[in-house]
Amino acid sequence: MQTKPKVIGYWVATGLLAATFLAAGAAELASAPGAAAATLALGYPAYALTILGVWKVLAVPALLPRASRASKSGPTPASSST
Repeated sequence: MQTKPKVIGYWVATGLLAATFLAAGAAELASAPGAAAATLALGYPAYALTILGVWKVLAVPALLPRASRASKSGPTPASSST
């Protein structure tokens, strides 16, 4: 069984990552000036904002169920320290 601080830390990190994806996706879908300028400065066309925004927003619900299962199942064999 995992310790309580470890589970809380996992959920805080997952929540922050999901919030970051949601905020960035919303900014790209709204074509915020900062997001548009950064995308265009990298040499991508303007329609890439829509594509990236949709994928980032769709990543949020994909992250949270995985986080729920991972926090309950414990460490995977690849992450064990034996």
